[in-house]
Amino acid sequence: MRSATSLNFPAVAKAKSKNYTADSKFVYSIFGFIGVMGGILASFFGFALIAINAALVTDTILNQVGSGLMIISIPMILIGAVFMDKSEEKK
Repeated sequence: MRSATSLNFPAVAKAKSKNYTADSKFVYSIFGFIGVMGGILASFFGFALIAINAALVTDTILNQVGSGLMIISIPMILIGAVFMDKSEEKK
């Protein structure tokens, strides 16, 4: 009977070697830019919709959409930062 350490799993060995090419770094940087800038823009638009809702007391949809944009902006910025870190990773 063979032990678990003597087994050869090529998929595991292939997954351990992270070979980042210039193309993948470019893709990571594009996704990072979209995530960070999308998060910043979502927070600005969310704040604007909430401010407009303060002037128009009868409208509630602007408040809900604005709050949703304000909430979604934080995860977008964080995910964008992860992609930016991936684009700057050394071999």
